[in-house]
This record gives sequence, structure tokens and C-alpha cells, in this order.
Amino acid sequence: MFMNSSEQKTFISSINFLEENDVELDITRDPFELLEPDNYLKFDNMNFIFNNENSFEFRKDETQEKEKEKNVLQNNTINYPQKKLSGRKRKNQIDNKGKIHNKTQNDNILRKINVHFLNFIIDFINEVLCKCNLKTKNINDKFYEINGKYKKIINKTNFNSISNQTISQILTLENNNKYINKNQNRELFNKIKNNNNEILNKILSKKYIDIFKEVFYINKKDIIYEGLELNLPKTFDDFLLNVKANEDNLYKIRIEQVIKKYYFQQKFNVKKTKNKSPS
Repeated sequence: MFMNSSEQKTFISSINFLEENDVELDITRDPFELLEPDNYLKFDNMNFIFNNENSFEFRKDETQEKEKEKNVLQNNTINYPQKKLSGRKRKNQIDNKGKIHNKTQNDNILRKINVHFLNFIIDFINEVLCKCNLKTKNINDKFYEINGKYKKIINKTNFNSISNQTISQILTLENNNKYINKNQNRELFNKIKNNNNEILNKILSKKYIDIFKEVFYINKKDIIYEGLELNLPKTFDDFLLNVKANEDNLYKIRIEQVIKKYYFQQKFNVKKTKNKSPS
């Protein structure tokens, strides 16, 4: 290709530099041989190809460029960021002992029930306050949802300890993080605990397991409890609907089995019969 205007200016400037510095010019020699790389211009990795007497082209030495890239790769370790796998987790998880954990396991069912039931307790107590004329239009006169960390700690080992907690103890737990005041329930409880309402005080002394069996599990929204006519927004059926147990008969059976085993302490003993010795 022919030199463009920029290349021509560079070439002319180089010749002028040599002339100004008393460098003897030999017109019989290749003009590029007259340029001293150390003094002025360096044409690194350039190959000049003369097509004819009046034109030339130049290009970088591809072999040397590839060699440089190769050396860089060999001398440097490139750490690419690891991409996190997206998508839903597997329903069945295997622990270190090789046991499969899924939604039908006892601990998982207890956890599901506990999450729903603790929410139910808050609705239940707010309804009790209303019927005892202790709840006003003030937003601070109602209990809020309990922090999720308390809902998921239940398992078959600590079930008895949790199920024997009183309603008073449950109402002093920290609120859900979505509320600004994490101690709203505790403050409200301290406000009403010394009231003279006999029915309310009796309900506050009830245990977790009592409210489950006497209110939640009977599966009625309109009930009379301790002399109060209550209208409950949620029941046990709402829990089954929430976990889609009605769509999975096996799952529903497992839920009932767990409730009977832990909440009602029903044990299924197999009677052993002794073989009579022949007379």
C-alpha cells in the first residue's frame, strides 16, 4: 500500500532530523537504514514489504506477538470468578450419614407447623384483646408477628420444651425484623400483664400445646373459648392449604402422623404374644 499522509510526515521528519544533526546522507542506500533506532525512531516488530520502487507496506510481526502472549499466559495465572449456580434447590437433601431429608421428615413437618401456628397465636391473642376491650385503634395496642428465627428452631429433640412455653413467654419474643420496634410485643405484654381481666390472664397462662389442641386443631373459626366469642382468621385447614397438603395425600397423612405423635403423644405399641409351650 502507499504511505498515507501521516506516514509521509513521519518519514520526512526523520530525514529532517538526520540533516539537522549533521548525519551524512547516502542517497544510494535504503532511506530506512539511515534512521538510528536508538537516537530517534523505533520500529518494534515491524516488517516492511516493498511492493515496487514507489510503494511499501508494513505490519507487526505476528509470530513475535503470539510468542509474547504465550509468555504472559505461562507466567500469570488468571483467576476467573466462579459463577454461582442458579435455580431451585433439590427437594431431597442427603446428610453426612446418608439419610435423605425432605418435606415428609418429622423435623421439617414440625417446623412448618410451628411457623404457621406461631402466626396463629398472634392473631388469636389480638382477637382476645379486642373481645376483652383492651384493644383500641392505636396501632401499638396489638401484637406483631414473631421473629422468624424462633419459628424454625423447633425439632423432635426440643419439641417438649417449646410446646410447654406459656403464651406469656411467647409474647415476649422479639418481633419480626420488618417492624421498626423489635420489642413491640414485650412492651405491650408488660402493659397488659397486670390488668384485672381474669379471662385474659387465664389465657396468657395457657401453654403452647393447650392452644394448639383446644383452639387451632379443632378447625373452627367461630368458637367460644374461656367465655369469649372469638372469630379467628385462620385455622388448621388454612395451614394444610398453605403447605399444599391437600394436593399430596401422602404428605397430608405424614402431617397427621406427626401431630398425633408429638402434639397428642400417641404411641403405637405392638403387643407381643408369647408362644405357649406344648402341654
